[in-house]
Amino acid sequence: MAMHTDNEIVIEAAPEEVWRTANNVREWPRLFEGEYADSEILREEPDRVVFRLTTVPDRNGVQRSWVSERVMDQEAGTVHARRLETGPFLYMHIFQSFEKVPGGTRLRWVQDFEVLPEAPFTEQQMADRINANSQVQLARHKAVIEAAAHHG
Repeated sequence: MAMHTDNEIVIEAAPEEVWRTANNVREWPRLFEGEYADSEILREEPDRVVFRLTTVPDRNGVQRSWVSERVMDQEAGTVHARRLETGPFLYMHIFQSFEKVPGGTRLRWVQDFEVLPEAPFTEQQMADRINANSQVQLARHKAVIEAAAHHG
């Protein structure tokens, strides 16, 4: 069964600033709190990046790694991303939008996915994890970007 998550936050900064920070994959280990240990760029074009993410070790010391692709359309303020190495997922598609709103920029993350039958978690467990973690990471994006916008 396909799962869908949808999370957003308003960041008090111009869309260009939010775009620049959120799409700087090289800086994700610092931007995403406690999430990624490394981000390696494999291919980069002006509107597309293929990269390998490696997570920080979990409580059992296990790190996970996979290759993803981001296709960015700054004029439209959208990103379409997907895992190329799907791991425990049948697919993982991510849509992000950057919309100018009163008070700043609405950053929205939408994830659509299905897990494989042999995955060590259910689709609902993964959706719950994504929703909880998205709130933490969106708040982190807000804090980092607003600090840079107001003090940079």
